[in-house]
Amino acid sequence: MAAFLQDSDEPCSITALTAGDQAACNPETDSYNQDVTITYSYPPSSGTVNVNGQSFPITNSPQTVTLTGLNANGQPVNVSAIFSSEPSCSLTQENLFTAPQPCTQSSIVDSVLVADKEVILTRHAIMEGDIFSNGKITYKPSNNSSIHDGTATAVGKVKIQTGNTVNGDVISGSTVDNSGDVMGIIIMNAPVSPKPMPNLSFSAGSNAVTVPKRGRINLAPGNYGNVKVSKKATLVLSSGAYYMKSLSMQSTSILDLDVSSDSITVNIMGLLSSCKKYAALIFALHPSREPD
Repeated sequence: MAAFLQDSDEPCSITALTAGDQAACNPETDSYNQDVTITYSYPPSSGTVNVNGQSFPITNSPQTVTLTGLNANGQPVNVSAIFSSEPSCSLTQENLFTAPQPCTQSSIVDSVLVADKEVILTRHAIMEGDIFSNGKITYKPSNNSSIHDGTATAVGKVKIQTGNTVNGDVISGSTVDNSGDVMGIIIMNAPVSPKPMPNLSFSAGSNAVTVPKRGRINLAPGNYGNVKVSKKATLVLSSGAYYMKSLSMQSTSILDLDVSSDSITVNIMGLLSSCKKYAALIFALHPSREPD
């Protein structure tokens, strides 16, 4: 039953705080908005209801308010509600919701591969995009030419073995052991700081996807089970978020990442595996160009 503003001898009471919808993190401000529902009875007839320092007109119970400009830090948030004209009528709920992760980590967002411990490339064909590791980066020996178009940056050691070409800079906070070809500059003992990794909590779907040999699938953002890209097949991902149980790239397969509209995030619960001679490409179509 709704509670309207009224004068009453009954005591004011806030009985519940409930978390509602949460908006995505705004990368320009590293902030987000959060809905909170307040359930109360016999509210005061004047003043405002204040939630975590933000003031709102008193309407009816249950009342949903939107907290704006909250700090996206990935931490649990305590919520307190209080009526301005009756401070004794209040309620605090600890850990009512969890803030989203920060979203302005451009050095991570702009990378095609990010690792907290190590990135290992094994006889890939073409890799386009920057790579960042809080640990090491290792390019395994390749019988054929393995090409990486982008910058490789690691807090730890970078090892480039024979048959690998890096068309970009290689930057290490430690040493660079190079037996391949680096077309850019090599910087060792650089002031490379570790980057905070996202603390993700998500679930994948149950719908398995297999791209058949020599086939091509444009996969929409969403939740999937095990995703397999067969030999000589192409999987195209577009702007948005993907949640997968696993992603397996077979020999001579291609992973196309179309970032012409916005960034792509691929969240994998289990294993990301790749065989030799696969290619990972990032591309953006010119507005005047139609896709093939």
